[in-house]
Amino acid sequence: MSIPKQYEESDRELVKLTFLWNAQEGNEGLYSLVWELGRYSNLSIGQKYTLASELLSELVLDGLLVVEVFEDAELNNRVRSLGAAELDTVLNNPCSWYPSYEPFFAIEITETGSSIIMKRDKLAE
Repeated sequence: MSIPKQYEESDRELVKLTFLWNAQEGNEGLYSLVWELGRYSNLSIGQKYTLASELLSELVLDGLLVVEVFEDAELNNRVRSLGAAELDTVLNNPCSWYPSYEPFFAIEITETGSSIIMKRDKLAE
């Protein structure tokens, strides 16, 4: 599943940047990525989950984000970073996206991801 044809590659890149900013500001869980897609009102909730999963996978594989596993939604006790081999299994499990599911999954930005944000911020100045 991809963004419908009316959304060009620039839209995909914009959403990826939004996910990076979300992580930089302190991601509250995978469900917040679906929330970020709210402006695409013509997409069904299922399409939003699929799109969020697809773009998150790309960002993780590109080394820009890491999915972290926590014991609870308060993000107090980090258990570990999610391995690339586990990513599809977690993202394809609907419960992983729930705000009250345990273990809890949240994203964190990497140094590489932060450098992309800093470059974009400098361009905006």
